[in-house]
Amino acid sequence: MDKKEFYVEKSLKMFLKHGIKSVTIGEIATRLNISTKTIYKLFIDKTGLVRECLILDNHIIHQTYEQILQKENALAALMQFYNELANRIASVNPNYFADLQRYFPEIWTEIATYSTTQLDILLKRGVESGIFFKNIDTLICAKSIGLLINAVLQDDYFSSQLKDRRKLTANVLYPYIRGICTSQGLEEIKNNFAKGEIVY
Repeated sequence: MDKKEFYVEKSLKMFLKHGIKSVTIGEIATRLNISTKTIYKLFIDKTGLVRECLILDNHIIHQTYEQILQKENALAALMQFYNELANRIASVNPNYFADLQRYFPEIWTEIATYSTTQLDILLKRGVESGIFFKNIDTLICAKSIGLLINAVLQDDYFSSQLKDRRKLTANVLYPYIRGICTSQGLEEIKNNFAKGEIVY
């Protein structure tokens, strides 16, 4: 890892923890123990640095999805996606998501589109294996899950429940996932719960 990659990685951690807008170039420079001049030389401005950080974050998300899709069992893969999502929402400052949507909508849309595509693939596999109902429209279901995720990310929508974002995610997404499951799928969910493999 060269210095530029190191700076991007550390900056991304700051943005995830505090949000994008609230973190200044000066704070980043202090944290990295470098001059602001060095940052401007490498990234031109804060927007350039943020974009590099978002590319890295997007890459990490893609790697995670690729690992999930390797699971043979569609429901197990969907539950891992659900767990990863719940953990991410719980660990990342909600301002990060809000800033991403407001100031970098094209990147937010790219992430959302990619996520919907991967969910559609998982749901189709689940239908084929008898875990989800055969008559569901998998693309509509994938987009619906995306809308539910957006609802969780809205600070003003669930303001009184934001103290436990993992529980909030569970209560919003889990009932929907159960609702598209066949009896076989529900039994597998029950087994996953017994093994402690589902965050709820």
